[in-house]
Amino acid sequence: MSGPTRAGLLAALVLALPLAGCTTGSRTLLATPRPQTPPPATMVHLADVRTGMCLDADRLPRDGKVAYLEALGCGTDHTGEVFAVVSGAPVPADPTPADPVPDAPRPGDPCTDAFEPYVGVTPDRSTVSVRVLTASAEGWDRAAPAPTVCVAVSADPITGSLRGTGR
Repeated sequence: MSGPTRAGLLAALVLALPLAGCTTGSRTLLATPRPQTPPPATMVHLADVRTGMCLDADRLPRDGKVAYLEALGCGTDHTGEVFAVVSGAPVPADPTPADPVPDAPRPGDPCTDAFEPYVGVTPDRSTVSVRVLTASAEGWDRAAPAPTVCVAVSADPITGSLRGTGR
């Protein structure tokens, strides 16, 4: 082979080599990633709720009584995150008509004590608020006491976890 022919063949091989692993059968793989769609929400019974689950806090009932929560992937925009699930905790006292948020934590609630270890700041210094959830009458028909679910709520959508953020 002469010099120019060899150089042309070498150039063709160099250009074609990256494409060698890009076919599977009759299909060609694309280098463009597929768009990521958020995973669908999953309905989770109160007994199966775990710390770290993310959710849309706007969909929580105002009275804080739930049977199921709609869990979302924390990698998607969400406005709430479960920071504690306390078994056998005393249910917060019934709110008075003057309470602005019936399910807000009160002194002695288990959520108040669990907030700082999870988020990294006390509730009174945080940019997120706290919601306390308990079982609705139809959501809990078991002999054991229903868990108290503590949710950190952000006014603005967040992506990722609030754990250790100090927000």
